[in-house]
Amino acid sequence: APDHQQLVALRHTLRETFSLDELQTLCFTLNIPYEDLPGDSHTGKVEEIVGYMQRRQQLAALVAYGRQQRPQAAWPQITPPDIPVRNDIAIVVSIAQPALTTVADYLDEEDIPAHFVLLTNVPGYDHTEFLGLDDDWDAVAKLFYQTTQSIRLQFPQARLHLFLAAPLSLCFLLGCTWGTVYQGDYLYHLHHDKDGRSRYVRVAVITRQLRET
Repeated sequence: APDHQQLVALRHTLRETFSLDELQTLCFTLNIPYEDLPGDSHTGKVEEIVGYMQRRQQLAALVAYGRQQRPQAAWPQITPPDIPVRNDIAIVVSIAQPALTTVADYLDEEDIPAHFVLLTNVPGYDHTEFLGLDDDWDAVAKLFYQTTQSIRLQFPQARLHLFLAAPLSLCFLLGCTWGTVYQGDYLYHLHHDKDGRSRYVRVAVITRQLRET
């Protein structure tokens, strides 16, 4: 856990290097509810942001974002909580149909020991629902963007495995939010065999070269 001096240094550096508008962008990227944070002053917002991330053991992600945006600033060395080191992270977007079990089976068959991140519009995940015309599609895209950015900050060397079980229009919207590609991330398609069996198949590697074409 960070000590008092590290927290003081973090607050000081945030105050000195980020304006109020830039703090809003920081909150958007790190999925911090800026409008719900108490206080209106610059100093007050900084205090609340640090406290919010400290309670969730995500101070390392906050420092990583700050170092990415302001590399010349003096950022304290805050290490993330102990999480088993894995080189692969599976992001499962399950909205149109159940996908978690199918993804787990695929990763097990391919011997890929990945961390799991599940994005769904049903909190209990006891069923699946399509997004309706009255649902907030932008909110899903925003959550996807914030999730991938947070993963990038905390696990910069990890390869992402993207499994989509969502409407085509939503998949396109998610693709529009895809951020920087590092070593190449994998995209999977849910294939349905003639015998009715469903399984995921790797169909593309998302590389910088692909994004630049």
